[in-house]
Amino acid sequence: MLAVSHRRGALSTEVNPFCLGLGMRFALSIVLTATLAACGSSLDTRMNGAWQGNWTQWLDDSAGTSSLRQLTLSVTGETVTVSGICPDGSGSITAEGNGDTASWSGNSSCPPATVESCASGVLSFTLASVGLSVDDMNDGDLDRLGFDAFGSYSGCGVAVAAMYEFLAWR
Repeated sequence: MLAVSHRRGALSTEVNPFCLGLGMRFALSIVLTATLAACGSSLDTRMNGAWQGNWTQWLDDSAGTSSLRQLTLSVTGETVTVSGICPDGSGSITAEGNGDTASWSGNSSCPPATVESCASGVLSFTLASVGLSVDDMNDGDLDRLGFDAFGSYSGCGVAVAAMYEFLAWR
């Protein structure tokens, strides 16, 4: 899950999202994002553009699978559209917030795709948060973007909870 520390706004992630239970950890992330979002005005436009990074997904309590991926973000005022969330590069959500964090809740499903050994699995998203950590000190650190989402996976006779995490630097 995405956690914001007080050191120069650095983003950090935890390795195992199932220590407190998938739903509990994600709910805490959304509460943190919503609380932080109430402290500013418009979203930081430095979120804009293409971000390439590591996408990890966990289905139920299985080990996560990772791949390199690109998400594209477009900020307008207090909303950010995050595009490319599905395995085929399609799909988007529009989150609301301000400052360097935004959150979303709703229902967004991806087209059927091969996920693990299932050729017709469907990934769905119900909650998401996005956060930016900017190098305000101009000391050579990279800006970091984190995107966390919670939802489900169904196909080939199973339906399980799913969590997704994207981390990128530029």
